[in-house]
Amino acid sequence: SPSDKPIRIWLVEVEGYEIIVEGLRPTSHAARHQVDAEQALETPGNHEDAVRLVQSLPGAAVQREYSPGAGDLMIRGSSPGDSRYYLDGVEIPYLYHFNQYASVFPASQLDTLELYPSTFGAKYGDSVGAIVEAESPLDPPESVHGSVSASFVMAGGDLRAPVNDDWWFSVASRRSYFDIAGERSEQYPRWPRFNDFVLRVERGDADHGIGFFAWGAGDQYDRAAGELDVLDAWETSTTPTLAYQNNFKIFGGRHHWNRGRLVVAAVQHQRTNALTGSGTEALHDWTLTSRLDAEDHPVETFAWEAGYEARLSDTHLVVQDAENVGILVAEEAPGIARGLAVDDSLKRARIGVYGTGHLIAGDFRLIPGIRLGYDSAGNHLLTEPRAGIRYRAADQTVVKVGGGLYQQRPESEQIVGLEDLPTTSSWQMTGGVEQSIANRWELGLDGYRKWLLNPILFPVDGPGIVADSGDTYGVELVTRYRLRELFFLWGWIAHSRSTLMLDGERISADGDQPFNGGVVMSWDVGRWNLGIRYRYGSGLPFTPVSGSLYDGARDAWIPITGIENSDRLPAYQKLDLRVAHTWTFRGWSLSTSLEVWYVPKPSAQLFPVWSYDWSEQGWVVGPTILPLMGARAKF
Repeated sequence: SPSDKPIRIWLVEVEGYEIIVEGLRPTSHAARHQVDAEQALETPGNHEDAVRLVQSLPGAAVQREYSPGAGDLMIRGSSPGDSRYYLDGVEIPYLYHFNQYASVFPASQLDTLELYPSTFGAKYGDSVGAIVEAESPLDPPESVHGSVSASFVMAGGDLRAPVNDDWWFSVASRRSYFDIAGERSEQYPRWPRFNDFVLRVERGDADHGIGFFAWGAGDQYDRAAGELDVLDAWETSTTPTLAYQNNFKIFGGRHHWNRGRLVVAAVQHQRTNALTGSGTEALHDWTLTSRLDAEDHPVETFAWEAGYEARLSDTHLVVQDAENVGILVAEEAPGIARGLAVDDSLKRARIGVYGTGHLIAGDFRLIPGIRLGYDSAGNHLLTEPRAGIRYRAADQTVVKVGGGLYQQRPESEQIVGLEDLPTTSSWQMTGGVEQSIANRWELGLDGYRKWLLNPILFPVDGPGIVADSGDTYGVELVTRYRLRELFFLWGWIAHSRSTLMLDGERISADGDQPFNGGVVMSWDVGRWNLGIRYRYGSGLPFTPVSGSLYDGARDAWIPITGIENSDRLPAYQKLDLRVAHTWTFRGWSLSTSLEVWYVPKPSAQLFPVWSYDWSEQGWVVGPTILPLMGARAKF
């Protein structure tokens, strides 16, 4: 019968799965790997974090979870400081929160993330390592969408909504909660707390538009400089405490069109450290950055790319009462670790312009390019020629070759108040084959080589050391398979060596990992998702302690480090399993997940520690089995 009450009817659209053959369009970059939000959210072991997924990509050294170096990206034998990280064309100061528990921006705000492991095109410079480039989604929302999520580490939410027919906005924020829910301990008098946020106001769509943005991230904690579990009561009482804070904020705007983008932003980075009775460190850095990237394909046989990157920075570093305690705090407080008092500033201008051509003749593509740069710190002029070749040998077979000269100047905080360090140069080349089978299964084989001149080592207890030369080589076998929104798999196995010549002796470089490999797989079965990730890596090198001296004035033992990188961590392997289920309700959905992380006992040794007088070495051992739960509500 008729009713005077409103009747609400819910329509649910059921879509079938698509089989999409995904191919990366040819670019000037000889090697590249790409992930998207779907892969980030459904891969176990990464906390729904796309950037953590970078460490599961071919070429990246397998790192030990939970360790101080867990967030270090070492790509194709490079050191962590050799790589640069971009979000929407703006370089960010650091990539991960405390011990790599999360990256500094959430996966919900990412559209794609690409890794260029080496021999990238002239578009990027000031790096002899790798480039990580993340892009935000630019498609405007048709209605209000968002999500709320929680895991064992942090909780957060995001929202995307239209303002009117032209403008729309996106906002996200996350915060860890161990400092609220957890109990303080002698090891951590103040629990690690980290947070991040993203605010974007956009007009237009993915093809054309303008936008304004604000991003930020922060970390802080207090920790005992030594590992108290391996010390006795007296040693515990004399161990200093490190008070650590690190944060950045970015404000800017951009204009994008279907063949380019222009970005202008201001970046503020601050880091402060105070080690009880042994020194303080304060870094304040402001950078104004601008970037233009444009491209066109005017005729069938020719295309071009061109642009510039400019950075104007003002860096102020103060290090007081520094002492030789680098092994204890080097990861967080490099200024204190160097043991040199500093109170100085550095104003610096860096600019690079580039151009690349694509000469196309049927299945053959020649890609010459050049990048010209200037650095006011030392008045250095940088010229970097690069080139690549791609040849489609058959319908589903591509042969590629690339190489060129790559140069990198030290970061401002590494040279402020100190003697100017030289420019590191690296001739690099790569070659490989990409093979598709039935347009679904991809196989790739890549070999690469790097020759370095003036590579710089940063010891844990002193200023940078200039090595004579460096040599890196490797080979990677990669496989991928994907049915979008249903199944994806990739796997890799790699062999590489990375060494340096220091004072006539050949030593291992920081990123020297002779063997690594792994597999990542995710499968949607109805409303269930099943995932697995396995990684194996040879132990990375570290510098041991060879002895110590007693300082009567300070009543302390001072460590004497051994030969640089002359010892190795044990081999590491880790298995992550994930099962998730999604419930769909009227207008919203709820996904819950259960993960189990397994690390075999021999791999659970995270990092070395020493007794109070540095005479005995032990290990900090992490958990072997760790169950985790998470939930995400979407509307």
